[in-house]
Amino acid sequence: MNAGKFVTDLLICLALAGCVFVTFSPVLRADFLQWDDRTYVTENEAVSAPLDSDGLTRILTQKSTPQYVPLTVLSYVIDYRLGGDSPSIYHATNLFLHLLNVLLVYALSLRLGLRPWAAALSALLFAVHPLRVETVAWIAQRRILLFSLCFLASFILYDFRLVGLLRSSGRLRQWVTLVGAHLFAVLGILAHPMALGLVPALLLLDWFRGRRLNAAALAEKIPLALVLGSIAYITFASTVRGLSVPLGQGLLIGVWTSAYYLRQYLLPVGLVPIVRMPGPVSLAQPEYLFSLAIVVVVILALIRLRRDRWFRFACGFFACSLIFLIIFGSAKSLSFAADRFMYLPGLGFSLLAGRLAQWICLEAKAGRWLVICGRVTSIAGLAVILWIYGVLTYRQTYVWQNDIALWRHQLMSFPEEPVALNGLAVALLAQDDFQQAVEGYRQMVRVAAQGYELNLGQEELEQVRRVKYIITLMRRAEASAPDLPNVPYRLGQYYQSLGLYPDAVAKFRRAVEIDPGFKEVYVDLGEIYLNLKDLDKAALALKQYFTIPPVRESDYLQVVETYAKYLRRQPDNVALQSGMFDVIKAYVDFANRQSLGAESYVNLGLIYLRVGDSEAAKQALGRALELNPHDIKALYSLGVLMMDEGDRGAALKHFEQVVKQDKRHADALVRLGDICYGRGDMQQARSYYRQAIGVAPRHAQAHFNLGYTYEEAGRLKEAVSNYRLALRDDPGNAEAHFNLGNVYVQQENLDGAIEQYRQTVRYNPDHMDAWVNLAVTSFNAGRVPEARKYLEEAELLGFDPPAEMKRRMGSVR
Repeated sequence: MNAGKFVTDLLICLALAGCVFVTFSPVLRADFLQWDDRTYVTENEAVSAPLDSDGLTRILTQKSTPQYVPLTVLSYVIDYRLGGDSPSIYHATNLFLHLLNVLLVYALSLRLGLRPWAAALSALLFAVHPLRVETVAWIAQRRILLFSLCFLASFILYDFRLVGLLRSSGRLRQWVTLVGAHLFAVLGILAHPMALGLVPALLLLDWFRGRRLNAAALAEKIPLALVLGSIAYITFASTVRGLSVPLGQGLLIGVWTSAYYLRQYLLPVGLVPIVRMPGPVSLAQPEYLFSLAIVVVVILALIRLRRDRWFRFACGFFACSLIFLIIFGSAKSLSFAADRFMYLPGLGFSLLAGRLAQWICLEAKAGRWLVICGRVTSIAGLAVILWIYGVLTYRQTYVWQNDIALWRHQLMSFPEEPVALNGLAVALLAQDDFQQAVEGYRQMVRVAAQGYELNLGQEELEQVRRVKYIITLMRRAEASAPDLPNVPYRLGQYYQSLGLYPDAVAKFRRAVEIDPGFKEVYVDLGEIYLNLKDLDKAALALKQYFTIPPVRESDYLQVVETYAKYLRRQPDNVALQSGMFDVIKAYVDFANRQSLGAESYVNLGLIYLRVGDSEAAKQALGRALELNPHDIKALYSLGVLMMDEGDRGAALKHFEQVVKQDKRHADALVRLGDICYGRGDMQQARSYYRQAIGVAPRHAQAHFNLGYTYEEAGRLKEAVSNYRLALRDDPGNAEAHFNLGNVYVQQENLDGAIEQYRQTVRYNPDHMDAWVNLAVTSFNAGRVPEARKYLEEAELLGFDPPAEMKRRMGSVR
């Protein structure tokens, strides 16, 4: 290899890497998004499951995400092993994959005949274009980055084979490169079904390289097309949309989509995550006429520039990459296009830009001064465009930092977008101040229901304002999308959380009116009626849940959990017990019809655990382990059961087996710490708690337990730090507030202790010890009237204060 060329390529690659890192660096600080990141990553059990032979088989054979993308899921599993629940590792992987794609674009540009500087220009335009942000910054879109990587690798390998074929070079090399190209193609389709566009793209490359498109060229693509098509069908079968509209409207949608992506590539402004198609879909809508005009101009340009291979290649690559997206779409909805789908299709235009720059600088023929002026103007123009694109890209990365930033940005352009309105409401409700507002409002509803008059202070008025703001957002979403059942359903759930049950029922009924198959409503209705102690209506609603197909094992678990939650409050309620056991019997019948596997026995064991039947739970979990001795959920559940029964030795063995298979199983590590604590081995207990925190930094229970060991050892500073971290991730943990208050007392921080005790009784009004401590600490802080009030609350809960305490608090008037 030429040493000078190697150095040049190395320097260009390093420069491209630097540009990519600087432009996209803000994404490394971004959070997970509620939108799709939950489905694909944070709530996808396949991601956190052990990566053993069984786990790998499940990833390859089961559809754990809406699209069949096992390679993408596998990449998330690896990220989870490296960084646990931290979003940074996922974002770093996305950024690294984008960089690899940029370097492959540079390599492809060189192979297609561009000079190194022109190839670098093509790669840089591909790298920093604002349309890349959505794909790189959104963890759930890893599948597009991965499929693009495999697509480009396959494309380059096929080009090696094609050049060898045209030059009649060694047949072994030709077959090796062809097999490699096909292998990457299959990997690409396992990352995203858009890889199906590789087949026509390879034919396009045949034409570009001057190969005759005869029967042999077509025949060699047929096996690959069949393999890719059969895998892609798993996704397309559930998301196909091309046949759901008349042919004329479908063509107009394709025209609008193509024109939209072309416009956005040339003028990437106003980028938002959701872009609604204008309605109605007809030529009477000016937007479609304008789009048709753009497509006609492109077709005329193709005719006029029919001798320009590069222009035709760019347009052909755009069409090949998008054709299946336009026909099948990415979702059941016809309502939106998305910037992420231009990640790879825009590659042809990036190559065309590099080729145009090379032609202007090296091949244009005109007067000397005209050529010089043209070169200077073109280079300066391209530099300005790249600078503007880079700045726009950098700014756009901040849009994708978190849910609140994303949906507020969307609403600036489309104020009544229902998905954004609902998304913003959900994101705000995850904030501490809004959660406190919901809790405060719920208490106001309870007080008002008892006939008491509400005297609202400034804090309560602010809570009401926040609650009403969320209601306003959700009502606007409902008004914008009156035919979407999940919109009133979300509002109904919010009303339910506020204790506004009649309003919640009305919204749930509205969701069912829109879609009679919206079965999730009936679980919420059942819970409302259980809260209202109307057990007949509750049982009817929960039974109705099972009348709507499809019925899954998880449905039974969800209903049993609903019953169990209320049985914990009313353990002797015969009607609740009867309703729950009816569901358990129905589940057993259902599972037997499906032929019970290990997972079904685990679910059955968990059901028995929830109802307190430990013997039946042992049998079911034991049977699960007979079928699959490495089932982590069964091992962990049996460990919990043994621990509850006091058999810490057996529990220890089960938890150790769990950790042996999955060293990142934070819950098992915490349980091991608890066992060591029970044995008095504080050092080993802390070690396990720290390991749990190492793999799950936001594990509230691990922080709480570690803080408790420090408190007992008198290491108050470390105790405070860990209690605070526990409350950061579980602000409603009454015991953490109580223990933190106790530590503050020892540190003589009486104001801090009083605040923590107040938080304790806020989350657990029946916490007698907290009321007692509030009384004593307030008295010691000189807040005598408050102390008397707190002592009265403690007495109402059964506290019998010593005579000396009564005397001292009563003697100061």
